[in-house]
Amino acid sequence: MVGPATGGIILATHVAAALTRMTGREVLGVYSEQQIVDGEERGVLKRDYDQLVSGKRALVIDDIVTTGGSLAKTAGAVEDAGGEVIGASVIWNRSGVGAESTGAPVFKYLVDKQYPNYQPGSDTCPGCAKDMPFDNQVGHAPKQQVVVDLSQGLPSNTT
Repeated sequence: MVGPATGGIILATHVAAALTRMTGREVLGVYSEQQIVDGEERGVLKRDYDQLVSGKRALVIDDIVTTGGSLAKTAGAVEDAGGEVIGASVIWNRSGVGAESTGAPVFKYLVDKQYPNYQPGSDTCPGCAKDMPFDNQVGHAPKQQVVVDLSQGLPSNTT
C-alpha cells in the first residue's frame, strides 16, 4: 500500500495493517512525498521506502481525488523504485476522475459525488461573481476551486 503524503499516509498504514491481519501475510504501508526533480514536481519514496517497494506489487491509495495528479505522482514513484502498480483506490472521487488520470491500470472508489471546479474569475466562477470567499489552497490546486452554493441546495448529482 502506497499513499501520497498527507492524505494517503493514514490509509496506506491502516489498510496494510488490516490486510496483514486478514491474510496472515505481511503487507507494507508506505508513502510518497512530492519533490522537485529536474525542474518537475514528482512523487518520491524516501526513508528507504524505495527499497521496500522494489520488486513488489503496490496499490496506490488516497482519501480524496480531484485531478488524479497525486495518485499519478505516487504511481510514478512506485515504478521509479522498481515496483509494479496494480491499481489505485480512493474513498472519494469528487471530480469523476478515471484510471487514465491516476497512472494505474485499475481505479476504484467508494464515493462518487462530483462538485464542479471553476477557474477563478467572475466570468468563469459563479462564486467569484457573487464575491463568495474561498480558500485557494484547498487541495493544493490554486488554479482551481470548488464552489458549492448551498443557497440553491446541493448539486443535482449529490444525495
